[in-house]
Amino acid sequence: MSLTSSTLTVFGATASIGIGIGLIAMGGGFDGFYNHLDKQQVLYENTGGIMLPGLFGGPPTYIQLKK
Repeated sequence: MSLTSSTLTVFGATASIGIGIGLIAMGGGFDGFYNHLDKQQVLYENTGGIMLPGLFGGPPTYIQLKK
Protein backbone atom coordinates (compact mmCIF):
# COMPACT_ATOMS: atom_id res chain seq x y z
CA MET A 1 0.00 0.00 0.00
CA SER A 2 2.90 2.38 0.55
CA LEU A 3 3.65 2.59 -3.19
CA THR A 4 0.02 3.38 -3.96
CA SER A 5 -0.14 5.93 -1.17
CA SER A 6 3.12 7.58 -2.25
CA THR A 7 2.10 7.72 -5.90
CA LEU A 8 -1.26 9.31 -5.11
CA THR A 9 0.37 11.84 -2.79
CA VAL A 10 2.65 13.12 -5.57
CA PHE A 11 -0.24 14.45 -7.64
CA GLY A 12 -2.12 17.43 -6.26
CA ALA A 13 -5.59 16.20 -7.16
CA THR A 14 -5.14 12.88 -5.37
CA ALA A 15 -2.80 13.94 -2.55
CA SER A 16 -5.48 13.80 0.14
CA ILE A 17 -6.45 10.27 -0.93
CA GLY A 18 -2.81 9.17 -0.80
CA ILE A 19 -2.35 10.66 2.66
CA GLY A 20 -5.55 8.99 3.86
CA ILE A 21 -4.47 5.58 2.56
CA GLY A 22 -1.07 6.03 4.21
CA LEU A 23 -2.64 6.89 7.56
CA ILE A 24 -5.02 3.93 7.40
CA ALA A 25 -2.15 1.58 6.53
CA MET A 26 0.00 2.94 9.37
CA GLY A 27 -2.84 2.30 11.80
CA GLY A 28 -3.23 -1.32 10.68
CA GLY A 29 -6.43 -0.68 8.76
CA PHE A 30 -5.57 -3.16 6.03
CA ASP A 31 -4.52 -6.03 8.33
CA GLY A 32 -7.84 -7.85 7.90
CA PHE A 33 -7.47 -7.71 4.13
CA TYR A 34 -3.93 -9.09 4.28
CA ASN A 35 -5.08 -11.87 6.64
CA HIS A 36 -7.77 -12.80 4.11
CA LEU A 37 -5.18 -12.97 1.33
CA ASP A 38 -2.94 -15.17 3.49
CA LYS A 39 -5.82 -17.58 4.12
CA GLN A 40 -6.66 -17.70 0.40
CA GLN A 41 -3.02 -18.49 -0.39
CA VAL A 42 -2.92 -21.35 2.13
CA LEU A 43 -6.19 -22.75 0.74
CA TYR A 44 -4.87 -22.51 -2.82
CA GLU A 45 -1.56 -24.19 -1.92
CA ASN A 46 -3.34 -27.05 -0.13
CA THR A 47 -6.30 -27.63 -2.44
CA GLY A 48 -5.67 -25.78 -5.71
CA GLY A 49 -8.79 -23.67 -5.27
CA ILE A 50 -10.09 -20.46 -3.71
CA MET A 51 -13.27 -19.35 -1.98
CA LEU A 52 -15.33 -16.54 -3.49
CA PRO A 53 -17.88 -14.63 -1.42
CA GLY A 54 -21.50 -15.50 -2.06
CA LEU A 55 -23.67 -13.23 -4.15
CA PHE A 56 -26.23 -11.16 -2.28
CA GLY A 57 -25.33 -12.68 1.09
CA GLY A 58 -25.50 -16.27 -0.14
CA PRO A 59 -23.05 -19.01 0.78
CA PRO A 60 -19.45 -18.78 -0.46
CA THR A 61 -18.44 -20.66 -3.60
CA TYR A 62 -15.36 -22.86 -3.92
CA ILE A 63 -13.57 -22.54 -7.29
CA GLN A 64 -11.02 -25.18 -8.33
CA LEU A 65 -8.20 -23.45 -10.24
CA LYS A 66 -5.65 -26.24 -10.66
CA LYS A 67 -5.63 -30.01 -10.43
